[in-house]
Amino acid sequence: MHRPENSTNVRSEMAALRAALGVADRLSPRVAANLALRAFLSPPRPPRPAREVALLEVATPIPVVLDGQRVATWAWGGGDGPVVLLVHGWGGRGAQLGAVVSPLVNAGRTVVAFDAPAHGDTVGPATTLAAMARAVRAVADAVGPLDAVVAHSFGAAATTVAMARGLQARRVVYLAPMFRVSAAVERFVEAVGLSPVAAAAFRSQLASINQAGPDELDGPVLAPALTAALTVVHDRGDREVPFADGVAAAQAWPGARLVETAGLGHQRLLADPDVVEVVRDVVLGIAMPPARLDDAARIERDLLDRERRRARAFP
Repeated sequence: MHRPENSTNVRSEMAALRAALGVADRLSPRVAANLALRAFLSPPRPPRPAREVALLEVATPIPVVLDGQRVATWAWGGGDGPVVLLVHGWGGRGAQLGAVVSPLVNAGRTVVAFDAPAHGDTVGPATTLAAMARAVRAVADAVGPLDAVVAHSFGAAATTVAMARGLQARRVVYLAPMFRVSAAVERFVEAVGLSPVAAAAFRSQLASINQAGPDELDGPVLAPALTAALTVVHDRGDREVPFADGVAAAQAWPGARLVETAGLGHQRLLADPDVVEVVRDVVLGIAMPPARLDDAARIERDLLDRERRRARAFP
């Protein structure tokens, strides 16, 4: 659905795809549209890193089935605490959000993660936004009711669609959310250089397979009717999903808050200790998130903490 822009390998793959589609487009715009759709809906499947393997070894598998296929799902915690669902992004895996598992479990939460269709340990060569949204709902139905959802990147788009279609949660945290789906589609069309005829066929096929047009699945269209408390954390220098998507989410979703970071990009955001702390505090409802998480904000917070410690030591 989106391709990271800061990877040399991915840029090379996109250049090769653009060249191949250019040849196909000259022969048949419809064939080019078909090839583009296949590429657009086929997520990368990198090997699972050791830290995720270790995290899954201490998890409890949860049986979830969608359209006759097993959705790989795991849980951590005693099972009695409020449930927090983790939703990964395009080409990711549920355990990719593993940095928040221990802080939430230690606070009495049950944490659930899953691999979406065509991701991680869940089978399939391709998937769609609609299918990922249905997977979110299927997992929630199996483990719910949900207290909170923490979603990254494209997982935020899937969560938004799922919530617009009835998924309930008290609190939601979006990390670097893809929110403007139609804009992402147009970025892809431009990146692969489809002709106007091929682009129109591509958009039509995509709408058919999702059973909705990109504009109907857009966060800014769906968000105004949503009532969960949303916190958005997005890095201003994100090169994979524009910071403007995070801003759009905070503006369109009633009562949402935006936390701006600097220097973390799209992926490092997930494991940053300060971001993890914000996620925990928001999910637990114990603190309001700061507006910024950059070096200046950290220095300011450290100085404030020192003053508070000094005040307690010398009342």
